Amino acid sequence: VLAQPAVPIRILRLRGLDPTAQYRDLESGKIFGGDELLSVGLTVPVENGDFTSQFWHFKRI
Repeated sequence: VLAQPAVPIRILRLRGLDPTAQYRDLESGKIFGGDELLSVGLTVPVENGDFTSQFWHFKRI
């Protein structure tokens, strides 16, 4: 993916989660509610260069 200047904030809403469960981001250790990930989602960070990507790994707790 090529970086672009002044990109709008992007939100990634997850699907297929249990809204009553809790999920831990294995990289940061932050805990999110399933309902939060389904309805509010995650803010996709602005990339600081070409050919970069973002990956999240969640575990249900």
